[in-house]
Amino acid sequence: MAPEKEDGPDPQSACLGLIAAMRQKIASKQDVEILGKKFILLPEVFDPSFTPGPSAFNAEEVLKIIKNEADKASGNQFNVLNIGAGAGHIAVMAALSAKNCHVLATDLNAAAVQNITENAALHRVEDRVKVGTGTVFQVPEIQGQKFDLIFWVYPCTFGESFIAQSSGLERALLDPNYEGLRSYLSGARQFLKETGKMLIVFSHAFGRGDEFQKILKENKWETEVRAKAAFPLPIAPIDVDFSVLELLNRA
Repeated sequence: MAPEKEDGPDPQSACLGLIAAMRQKIASKQDVEILGKKFILLPEVFDPSFTPGPSAFNAEEVLKIIKNEADKASGNQFNVLNIGAGAGHIAVMAALSAKNCHVLATDLNAAAVQNITENAALHRVEDRVKVGTGTVFQVPEIQGQKFDLIFWVYPCTFGESFIAQSSGLERALLDPNYEGLRSYLSGARQFLKETGKMLIVFSHAFGRGDEFQKILKENKWETEVRAKAAFPLPIAPIDVDFSVLELLNRA
């Protein structure tokens, strides 16, 4: 097991507790509201209403960046790749925010991929929100493409090896041995346009900051903070920080 932090249980245990509560609550298809819009939520898909502050903050700040960059494209098609899209609320709102925005939203969780499809149809953007199933860049629909913007609201809690056996809710909050992070930072250049932007959302309270910095350095990326905030969460004894980071290519 990971060592306990001085002020509470280890992050993996806290996340597994949250997942258990989510499974108990979300046993059937439900509606949730995010940033004033209704979305469908299926069982085994992360429920943003369990973490309303961070979920709204992450969505709002990422959407600001997408809208700003899409507007700069002056009507030309702006292609976005959303890794680990969950229910697809950010992908859908990105398409709603700019008519030139086309999103490929992926997840390794089959329930999440179905959820994205249903939410795209609900908001009538299924022509501009496409889906793919797989882990990070190991998704057939991604191959051979280049994107203007790639982002991941990263499940920054370090997970033990057994978490890799799951393709459901556990992977929405836990990255086993940070293999997903390594894949993201090592593989992104292949799919990012020369002038493209790459984002990641990270929490130092739930993630391993030293390991994050080490993997960034190994893959020749630096970060610039685009937005940050902290929120009280029922699974943590302290306010939990979240940062929207732009990744700067130093290769």
